[in-house]
Amino acid sequence: MTRRTGSVILGLNGVLIACLVVFNSLVLPPQPKAAPRPLAVIGSMVGKVEVRKRGQASFEPVKMGLALSAGDEVRTGDFSETTLFLRSASTVTVTALTNFVVGKGQEVQKRSSFEVGEGRIMADIPRGTGQEYRFLSKGSDAVASVSKGEFSLATDGRGTVVVDTQKGEVKVEAKGRKVSVSKGKRSTILPNRAPSKPR
Repeated sequence: MTRRTGSVILGLNGVLIACLVVFNSLVLPPQPKAAPRPLAVIGSMVGKVEVRKRGQASFEPVKMGLALSAGDEVRTGDFSETTLFLRSASTVTVTALTNFVVGKGQEVQKRSSFEVGEGRIMADIPRGTGQEYRFLSKGSDAVASVSKGEFSLATDGRGTVVVDTQKGEVKVEAKGRKVSVSKGKRSTILPNRAPSKPR
């Protein structure tokens, strides 16, 4: 093989490689992105538990293991409850006659927000998750924030909110005032009022 023939073959190889690169970038479909991790998963349930997925008009019965994304709403009936598995091994138990919205508010790294529409939830946030959880209440500007601990939050959906802490410490804020609710203490927020002193 002459030197000229070798140069021609190398040149043709270069052209073929360039054509393959252009073909792959223009013709081949883009690879699908990995699905985002759900904000919560239905872990257990008793009685009547329903979900309204974001954008849907009506509620439907839930199934164990159902993944919940931002904007999905869980509703429980009489004598019913469900436990949601959140990220970082945390759980929220939605008790009877409660509406609970997953991913309510702005989601940022290391912080997840939820909303209790009406009823009562119990949250268990284990130590060392590195995640802050914020629980909003419909009809109130009250926000309960926790990085570790156990507490319950009850609301009538019209502005009255009650936070009870069983373990750790929960920060409660409303009307520009913040209080820290430690183990065994309760703070009550009345409509258009700041949180009461924990007692």
